[in-house]
Amino acid sequence: MSEKFFAALHDDFMENGVAAIARVRFHDPSTYISVIAKLMPQKLEITTPTDGLSDERLAEMLEFAERMAGLHAEQAKVIDVTPTALPAPAVTIETLATPPSRSPGRDAAAAAKRADLEDQAAAARHGEPARPSAAVVDEINPEDLF
Repeated sequence: MSEKFFAALHDDFMENGVAAIARVRFHDPSTYISVIAKLMPQKLEITTPTDGLSDERLAEMLEFAERMAGLHAEQAKVIDVTPTALPAPAVTIETLATPPSRSPGRDAAAAAKRADLEDQAAAARHGEPARPSAAVVDEINPEDLF
C-alpha cells in the first residue's frame, strides 16, 4: 500500500481512533477481540541464555554455582530473630455491620450501573447484543483504553 494510504490512516486514527475503538468494544465485542488476535504474533519464541547448552555443560555450570555459594556461605550474616505475634486488629461487629457513608450521587451511579448490568444480562439471555447505557458510555475515559 502506498505511503499516502498509511498517512491518511494515521491521521484518521489520531482524530477518531480512541473513540472508534471504544465504540467497537461496546457494540461489537467479537470484532474487537478478533482485531486484537490478528495483531498478536502468530508464533512466540522464547529463548534463554542456556538454550543450546548440553546437559553436561549445564551440570558443570550448576556445580560451579554450588561451589561458589559454599565459598561465600561462611561470610553470610545470620540474623537470629524470634517471631512475636501481632496484636489483633481493632474491628468489632458494629464496625463491620455499618456501611461506609456514601453520597447520593454515588448511590445513583451505582444503581444506574446495576440496572445497566441487568439489562445486558437480559439481552444475553435472549441472544441479543449487549448495549451499554448512555451513562456508562459517557464515563469512558479514552486515556484508560491504552
